[in-house]
Amino acid sequence: MKPAKKPDEDALKEKIGEQDEKIAALQARLQKIKDRLDNRESHSDNSKIGAAKAKFKAAQQESRRYQQEKRNIFDEISAADDMRKQQQDLTNRLKSELQFFSVEEIERRIKALEHQQQTTSLSVKEDKKMMEDIKRLRSNIPLVKQYDEAQESLRGIKEHHNDLYTRLKAKAAELSASKETEEGLRGEMDAAVKEEESKKSDMPSLFKEREGIRAEINKHRDEIRKLRDEVRRAAAATTASSPPLHSPLSTHLSSSLLLSAVQRPAQGVVRVPEGDPRPEEQGVGRAEGGAAEGVG
Repeated sequence: MKPAKKPDEDALKEKIGEQDEKIAALQARLQKIKDRLDNRESHSDNSKIGAAKAKFKAAQQESRRYQQEKRNIFDEISAADDMRKQQQDLTNRLKSELQFFSVEEIERRIKALEHQQQTTSLSVKEDKKMMEDIKRLRSNIPLVKQYDEAQESLRGIKEHHNDLYTRLKAKAAELSASKETEEGLRGEMDAAVKEEESKKSDMPSLFKEREGIRAEINKHRDEIRKLRDEVRRAAAATTASSPPLHSPLSTHLSSSLLLSAVQRPAQGVVRVPEGDPRPEEQGVGRAEGGAAEGVG
């Protein structure tokens, strides 16, 4: 059998070395990408963005507080409107029941009627009517006092109502100023975020390149495994097809065994059927016969 051709190990090693060099170059590029990504994270100005967001949120909370205070004032105005309407109705009702609107005036009228009653000769009917007028006038004194209190309360409600509208106007101005500040801080926050995002604009492409390099490295490693498998298969095929090697000792032992076998007696070596002697045995028989005849 013709021996298998020995694989060119140097050529295979050279190919493996080329693959290793390619992997090393790709790994160097991976390290650069890693350094750039780490640099983006370590130099990220999150503190600036955090400060801008904190200021914006504080201004936003301030605006919300002013807005809630404004709503509260509206609620107070609404309640004051209801109170004013009720007090106005009460004042109008009391006013409709009164003929005179001050206690002094009523008392002067009562004194005048009493003087007339005492100094004038009246009929029983006229006297009775005068007594009823004085009684009615006296009953109006508490109503006049209620009317005065109702009017005072109504004036107080109106003043409170006007004060609420003044407060509402001032609160609206505060809210407007706060909203202005809030919008300015929102712009600063958006600018800080945009600036930070611009610094990281190349990160998606770096991530994509990193994944591509990793896949390429895996391909080169697969190629190295194939080359090493090829070396092992070729070496195994070479070993299987090579003839067995004979040492001087094994050659000497084989020759000794062969000589010993030739020198043994024929019957001690092989037992053959009669009538079919081997050529060697025929020669031996003739020699023995000749020897016998000579002896005889």
